[in-house]
Amino acid sequence: MDSYLQTLRRIHAIEHATIHVLSRRFPQRMFVGRSDRNGFVIIGKASADEIHKAAEAALTRLRRGETSLAYHPNCGTNLVVTGLLVGTTSFLTTISFRETSWRRRLEQLPTVVLAATTALVAARPIAALAQRHLTTNPDPGDLRIHDVEAVSFAGTAAYRVHVRA
Repeated sequence: MDSYLQTLRRIHAIEHATIHVLSRRFPQRMFVGRSDRNGFVIIGKASADEIHKAAEAALTRLRRGETSLAYHPNCGTNLVVTGLLVGTTSFLTTISFRETSWRRRLEQLPTVVLAATTALVAARPIAALAQRHLTTNPDPGDLRIHDVEAVSFAGTAAYRVHVRA
């Protein structure tokens, strides 16, 4: 039996794969997802039937070995890793500034910007590794799409995709 975390990682991968499928089917539309241990929510212009078909197609493609569908460049993991690295780097850079005058601090701004930019560049591959090893698992195991229902998410029309073992 899967642990809670393993199940969540698998559902997260199915969510990403579903968004990839939807984005290819509807290239002018934007889709956002959020996973939990019971499934995921998709926000975007599509019908329940279109979401259901995309989720089934995504699951089939993951089972066939299309593991790249499990990872998404706009995943929240990427945002968190990027924010953590840039914020920490900026903080550590400024902690060494002993000057209290604003003029002297402004003179140090290029150093902070360089450090933050370096962290930003480094964040992309680090975030990809975090997605691969911490927050998603492209092997869906025995998970299946149970059903899709219309819901409201933060006041916006959305669809909950229920995933079961």
